[in-house]
Amino acid sequence: TPLPVLADGTPLCFLPEFAKEPHAWVKLWKHHGAVREAEDLNRAFQEARAPWLARYGGAVNLEWILPKMLETRRKAPSVLERADRFLEASDWVVWQLTGREVRGSCAAGYKGCWLGDGYPPEEELARADPSLPGLVDRLLGKEFLPAGRPAGGLTGEWAVRLGLEEGTPVSAPIIDAHAAVPGCGVAEPGRMVIILGTSGCHMMLGREEILVPGIQGVVWEGILPGFYGYEAGQAALGDLFAWFAKNALPAAYAKEAETRSLDPLVLMEEKARAIPPGKSGLVALDWWNGNRSILIDPELRGLVVGFHMGTRPENLFRALLEAAAFGTRVILDHFQAQGLPVKEVVTTGGIAGKNSLFLQILADATGRSFHVARTDQACALGAAVCGAAAAGPERGGFPGVVPAARALAGEPRATFHPDPSAREAYEKVFSLYMELHDHFGRGGTDLMKRIPR
Repeated sequence: TPLPVLADGTPLCFLPEFAKEPHAWVKLWKHHGAVREAEDLNRAFQEARAPWLARYGGAVNLEWILPKMLETRRKAPSVLERADRFLEASDWVVWQLTGREVRGSCAAGYKGCWLGDGYPPEEELARADPSLPGLVDRLLGKEFLPAGRPAGGLTGEWAVRLGLEEGTPVSAPIIDAHAAVPGCGVAEPGRMVIILGTSGCHMMLGREEILVPGIQGVVWEGILPGFYGYEAGQAALGDLFAWFAKNALPAAYAKEAETRSLDPLVLMEEKARAIPPGKSGLVALDWWNGNRSILIDPELRGLVVGFHMGTRPENLFRALLEAAAFGTRVILDHFQAQGLPVKEVVTTGGIAGKNSLFLQILADATGRSFHVARTDQACALGAAVCGAAAAGPERGGFPGVVPAARALAGEPRATFHPDPSAREAYEKVFSLYMELHDHFGRGGTDLMKRIPR
């Protein structure tokens, strides 16, 4: 989620001449406007046989800073001509708090293609667009720190505004989802943290670098100091269920939810729970917002197969829950096949605390136990863990992120174990899901991309 700013940190959208220019505002990560730019970048990097691209599963995602910056350059060139920096919102916040401009190695590594010792070579960037090397050199960062390391102390102005002491240590920034890893108490390899929110983010730690095709990246100290951090994801989870509530909920169901003072999604969970595992009569692909992992294709679209005259709304809702769980299984199985065994899964986020049916479907569909973190706010707790590590023992904190995470995260509050009979039922439906997945996502047809939009 980057934004263009002046040398003093002022966002360009605050300037009168740019207030009505959309590209001068913060660019939300899930806005998929940079499709062509991502295609140009990937074509250029693949033609150059860029070895570093393997760290990102073989492709740059349109949600990242290079495609978004290039999109701004092409659609609103005056924005980048005026800007002195183009940076992630998390970096901007830390800059404002401390008065020191520093980039977090988390966002830089996962979303900026920062390779630990610099950005991609100039000749590779120039293949995509001749202006890109200059933009990268002028607008992106030069100093990087991992989360848990102090970026600076709180300025006097912000100390007054926040009611804290001037000089209070501020950690280097970390992506909100990635902060959930220490927030869930995960500080060692073999345990995956999955954020079940509007989208899904799947993260693990490792002691060695393994280049995994189709994931979002492996970055040294991208999540915790001293570890490689692995990230994969699903582009729509909560957004998928919210789409149903907004667009597919019948008026009669909406009225029932209102009469019973229920959230419509709680009502749908209740009705879907009455359908046995794998018996919705439908098979869906959960690609309402494209596929992030493991196909890395934002132009794929959702699909539902099997509608008939007896299909009820709860059949569709259950099929969407199962499709999202199958998408998670694809990622878990892929990690396992690439030499990164997933021994345990810890979940957090809004869905983890609200939808027990989905948690059980995840366990049944993947054959793994799913632990629910002590708090739904594991991202916030993880940020506090990083802050405590940045403070250090001398300021009442901890000597590092790992001991802070182990001391503060607590034990999971619930665990969902796979049911053997449900697991067997889902094996049959998952095989159908994979037929559709491979046919539409691996070259069987490009039909989804030819549908007029």
